[in-house]
Amino acid sequence: MTSSTLTKAQLRASLTPVVNQGLEAARHAPSEEAWQLLERAHILSQRFTMAHVRVHVAMLGFGWRRSDRREIVGQLTRI
Repeated sequence: MTSSTLTKAQLRASLTPVVNQGLEAARHAPSEEAWQLLERAHILSQRFTMAHVRVHVAMLGFGWRRSDRREIVGQLTRI
């Protein structure tokens, strides 16, 4: 393992604040910043099923609040 490789525990530890930030931001206002946080959380959560599903649910809610039909349909197919 190289110094740039993260262990699963390190990845989870770095993931949790990002997911929480994305979820919180998306709950309050569906802004571009909130979407970027959700996208980052989506990428980081891919190795953790439950966290990944939570991010997809948050993305669905984001799409719903923005009345974005395409995002809603896209997230429903992923959940």
